[in-house]
Amino acid sequence: MTFNERSGNLEFVHRFSFHDAEHVVQLMNGNAASIHETDGAQREFADYLVSEFVVRTLDNTPIDLTLVGFELDSGFIWIYQEAAVEGELAGLRLRHSALHTFWPEQINTVNVELDNRVQTIVFTSGSGLRDVVFQTPLQITTGGAP
Repeated sequence: MTFNERSGNLEFVHRFSFHDAEHVVQLMNGNAASIHETDGAQREFADYLVSEFVVRTLDNTPIDLTLVGFELDSGFIWIYQEAAVEGELAGLRLRHSALHTFWPEQINTVNVELDNRVQTIVFTSGSGLRDVVFQTPLQITTGGAP
């Protein structure tokens, strides 16, 4: 996750291996869908990920994420989301439970990059919502930075 000062949006980039994404789509559908060959399988995995990734403010107000798109590259499916927020943001409350239903031992990591600092949050099966507090609260206005 990063903050784009130009747009004023929080940006989220997710990366999963082809193998894992394809296996999840096959398990959900009970068929041999190919993540390499069909946009439908890619979209299905992206939609699944969106349902398993939750972002809220520290006071538990949901933040609506928009699916910007997805692409395949170098053995991975990349999924892009963004959120338009306004006001002071002191941190986020996150949940990242993708793949936990299929593989309870799955470990998901989220890197939050702000203020030239990276904070890493680790999610295991059942870890629920986790907080990340920003070193300096973001002051976000519509349209991003001047």
